Amino acid sequence: PHAVFDNRWACNYYRVLPDNSILWGGGVGFGRDHLPRGLAQRMMTDMRRVYPQLENVGVRSVWTGTMASTI
Repeated sequence: PHAVFDNRWACNYYRVLPDNSILWGGGVGFGRDHLPRGLAQRMMTDMRRVYPQLENVGVRSVWTGTMASTI
């Protein structure tokens, strides 16, 4: 029921949702692309580094957001 994150600069964060799926986020992009090319693959690569047993898990949806960062 808790969220987990790592402490790298552009941290990954994830949590288990009520339907037992995983919400995974992280990374930083620069630019104004609405949905950067390869975003799902980049997220899956990071997720599989943490959980290699999820190799055959697919992506249900992908979206971007804005991340605030202090100097």
